Amino acid sequence: RLRENRRCDAAAPAKPDRVFRVATANLWQPAVDTWAARRAALAAAIAAAKPDVLALQEVRGAEQDWAAVLGAELTKAGYPMPHHRYLPGVGDHGLGGRAPDGWVEEGVAILSAHPLNEEREETCAMPPGAASSDRNPRTALGAVVEAPGGRVRVVATHLSYDRFQQCASVGTVFRPWLDALWEDHGDAAELAGQVVVGDLNAYPDYEWPFDALTLDGEIAEAVGGPCTAVRETAPKTRGSAFVDAWLAARPGEPGST
Repeated sequence: RLRENRRCDAAAPAKPDRVFRVATANLWQPAVDTWAARRAALAAAIAAAKPDVLALQEVRGAEQDWAAVLGAELTKAGYPMPHHRYLPGVGDHGLGGRAPDGWVEEGVAILSAHPLNEEREETCAMPPGAASSDRNPRTALGAVVEAPGGRVRVVATHLSYDRFQQCASVGTVFRPWLDALWEDHGDAAELAGQVVVGDLNAYPDYEWPFDALTLDGEIAEAVGGPCTAVRETAPKTRGSAFVDAWLAARPGEPGST
């Protein structure tokens, strides 16, 4: 019943048989003027890594579906990932529902080499709190991948850069949502596992928000830290904790997101 948290950004080793590989990329939507040049380079790098599933953040979707465009580039690069989903930023911006001035629609997306089960797609809104410095409507998209070795829930997300907002989002919204999918909506009984991947905006000196994912509730409480106040009001965690796949697969090697 292992649920995995993969945060990887280094070149991947050769892929053995029956390994499920995920990758993540932030498409850096403000740099729209360089998108045409960057997407071919991105496609080449992704094709070399050969992921089963690719999570994308800062994906523009209003004028042009960047996920679909990148998928076409991957086909040209000889590594087709024909299945994709896109979720625009949803939820209150913390400004009474009004988007910040100059905000351009962006969201998260999933590209997959394997079919995605449309009936099992789920979304999670993580709007900013009143005191957050980040007014972006953070989201998560959970798709079930029909992989050769078994069905897997892949969750693509882009967490806030505001440190305390990370505590609130992960502890009170994101982990309870993942637990509900695992315990109440059939993931534990029907799937090989859950994988969380994306731009987590993790700080090397501020990893406490992710204790809500990678530690059992009692252990997280014992660790303490600045997220303690939020944790006291959060639902109790259910199911097994996530494993940080980078630390498990490459202990001691540099790698972060």
